Amino acid sequence: MTNLKMEQELKSVVRIAKKAAIEYYKLTKKPLGITGEIGELIAASELGLELAKPRTIGYDAEKEGIKYQIKTRANHKNTKSFYSQRTSRINIEADWDKLILVLLDDNYELTELAVFDKEKVTKELQKPGSRARNEKSTLSITIVRGKSGGNFADSPEALADGINF
Repeated sequence: MTNLKMEQELKSVVRIAKKAAIEYYKLTKKPLGITGEIGELIAASELGLELAKPRTIGYDAEKEGIKYQIKTRANHKNTKSFYSQRTSRINIEADWDKLILVLLDDNYELTELAVFDKEKVTKELQKPGSRARNEKSTLSITIVRGKSGGNFADSPEALADGINF
């Protein structure tokens, strides 16, 4: 199978999965659990990354020797905005170079994508004063986006346009 044919089939499968996840959420008010996988596929497609093999520790994709850890959040209707949510655990001890934050709307479409250097992420996680930051290694999406007066996201590579998965 050629890469182009596989990519077309993958996009078709993801469209079906997104529809299933949307319907599942409508029925249960709980996410189906595919948000991370969709975010990884979107980031890889948008930035021309090669996804890491399943269960690779520390990073999700790479390009030209740079390893990327990808964190995704979806904003479902009837829940708090993802701007008040936190990332999942960020392992600063693992072997990665950049963090990609992927924000999806309630239809699992890309609303925002940003890339951050590990050094900035690590510095933010090690700031004193927040148990979630210091012990759980998670960041507020608001802080990551630079909306709380911080300069964490002073110049992320941001993409406003979604892709057609």
